[in-house]
Amino acid sequence: KQIITEWKKYLFEEKNKPSVKWIKPDFEREWEEEIEFQSNEKQVPEDVRNYLKKHFPNKEAWLKGVESGKAVEIPVKFDKTIRNTPDNKEALLGALSADSHDPAGPAKAKRVNDLFDKGGPIPMPIVLNASGGLWLIGGKTRLGTARYIHKIPAKVWMLGGEKGK
Repeated sequence: KQIITEWKKYLFEEKNKPSVKWIKPDFEREWEEEIEFQSNEKQVPEDVRNYLKKHFPNKEAWLKGVESGKAVEIPVKFDKTIRNTPDNKEALLGALSADSHDPAGPAKAKRVNDLFDKGGPIPMPIVLNASGGLWLIGGKTRLGTARYIHKIPAKVWMLGGEKGK
């Protein structure tokens, strides 16, 4: 009886997980919102700042260079750390609360949840594979919502790292 109950629960949860269409990010918008800022912000790890400055010194280099990235699926149970992203559901919800440093947090959460409810299209978060490990450039809310709210794999646009890895 317990096995049947667990199986029904599994089928129900799988059936109700949203299926979303992930699309390439808006690279121009990400330049304006994240890249210029992160290249110079002292709280961003040095390996990330150095990578951004070396490979993307200006908008033109960014727009050309991001095309060498690739779509990578990040499973819900991902064993690697992605720096600059919420580590759990509570951290995500805290970042999206009215008390967070981002006054648009609650509106951002609603906008992203609406995208997931409609099945997308959802711009992929951008992750940089720098010498110190993975770093989320943009898309905290999208990545966190996929992993911790909807419990589905997320597709990210992966930059950097060694070829073939």
